[in-house]
Amino acid sequence: MKVQEVLINDRKRFLLIDGDNKPVVPVLRFLKYLENVGKAENTLKSYCHYLKFYFQFLHEKEKEYKEVDLDFLAEYEKIGTH
Repeated sequence: MKVQEVLINDRKRFLLIDGDNKPVVPVLRFLKYLENVGKAENTLKSYCHYLKFYFQFLHEKEKEYKEVDLDFLAEYEKIGTH
């Protein structure tokens, strides 16, 4: 996975790209929402990078983001991605 910076309408946008070079749709939608509510470019970039770590963890654990429960989130928090 990688964070891809793109320029659309003279504005930087950030995409999370999976191993098949396709955007990760839930992240794309979330970042679009944040953009629509006026979040700053650096905020969008930070969220994209943190979501990259999270989706890599999901992939390693062979989980879909909709399958996550509190125990799984606690496990993710323990690894300390910051």
